[in-house]
Amino acid sequence: MLAGGLLALAIGALGVRWSGEFHPAPAPKGGFWTARGGWVVFAHEFPQRGVALRARRSRDGGRTWESLGVVASDPERETDLGDGNAVETSDGRWLAVFRRNRYRGPGPKHYAIEVSQSLDGGQTWARHSVVTSHSVPGDGPSRGLWAPLLFVAPSGELQCYYDDENLPHELGFPGHQWVVMRRWIGGRWSSPVVVAREPRGLSRDGMPAVVTVGSRLLCLFEGVQPDPPHVAVIRASESADGGRTWSPPRLVFQARPEGFHAVAPTAVSRGDRVLLVFCTNQGRESSRPSGSPPRDLRLDVVWMESVDGGRTWSIARTVYAGSHQNYLPSLTMAADGTVLLSFLDYGRGALATEGRLP
Repeated sequence: MLAGGLLALAIGALGVRWSGEFHPAPAPKGGFWTARGGWVVFAHEFPQRGVALRARRSRDGGRTWESLGVVASDPERETDLGDGNAVETSDGRWLAVFRRNRYRGPGPKHYAIEVSQSLDGGQTWARHSVVTSHSVPGDGPSRGLWAPLLFVAPSGELQCYYDDENLPHELGFPGHQWVVMRRWIGGRWSSPVVVAREPRGLSRDGMPAVVTVGSRLLCLFEGVQPDPPHVAVIRASESADGGRTWSPPRLVFQARPEGFHAVAPTAVSRGDRVLLVFCTNQGRESSRPSGSPPRDLRLDVVWMESVDGGRTWSIARTVYAGSHQNYLPSLTMAADGTVLLSFLDYGRGALATEGRLP
């Protein structure tokens, strides 16, 4: 066990069994599981010019990794490329989603959510589609597109969820951010569906994680309390019609004492059992204001579990604390119930560990 009491292992009918082993990983976020390829994540590379996003694969639970193909690249080193995930379709294609944002430096800002596809198990990649994109004047406020997530609904429909600052702006809510979803229909992406937004006060909802529970879709996301000081919390919305309409958001977790934060949820499901991992500074001696850089929030990686499809939840237990500078957890589950978790320790880099659902 790592020094400093880093682990809290819960064993029993309720609880995931974590291995207690942490291994270096190529990236903290963006992976998926495929029976053919193992555990795949997407790591940044910086060639002589520009930036690239490369698929990396592990067949032994994150202990060792091998390089696959370049998913996407950009000639501008300052381009914000990455922060997505991938899925495998029923016909064996791999589809990877990522953001391509250019907002540093002079000139107009450009934001886009794009998808690449691979037909050969990640060895080569080609552009599949652009989910959405827009440009804004260089001196204008942020109207970004962030944290995209591909999801295959039980019907087989491909869906893309993401954080959207532009749609609220266009509808008269500048400075707000909503969780938005588009559906792949007839070879093109549909008009946006609002999945989550705070109905009153400030809405800063994002970083969606979507799972299937029975016939419902459950979306877990981070948001802020609508009133100052706008502490970050974890909320959930659900859909009973395949994602076309969504329930009002409900609170899943709020850190204690008042003024502390919970951010960056990720989740997997098996039947009615839902495993939720996120970061919180609950228990720290002090907190920083909402909107502070994540490495300054003093965050631990924690988990909660629901056995009734997300209606009720266990208490939060620590997976990893380290120096309390952690962020961007990403959960994937293999067919046998093995849970694969990667995350960022700002001091040690990206780490990976395994668990198992009972």
